Amino acid sequence: MDIATSWSTETGTRVAFNGAMAKLIGRLGDSPHYLLTYFTEEYSTEELHQALASLPLSVKVHGCSSCLGVMTEDGMH
Repeated sequence: MDIATSWSTETGTRVAFNGAMAKLIGRLGDSPHYLLTYFTEEYSTEELHQALASLPLSVKVHGCSSCLGVMTEDGMH
């Protein structure tokens, strides 16, 4: 099992999602099978839902909201 994290501080929800996914795929070498997604109040839940819905059905998604930041192996964002 490979586990990786990625993140983005881009201001646009879709831009942030695409950047974080590209970084994640780069770290894993392939699309994830399970995606645990945290996002802050700065992002549109509707836009994030649309982005997540565009993933292949094989990707299982768990979404969580956070306030003021999220923690990854790269630090606090």
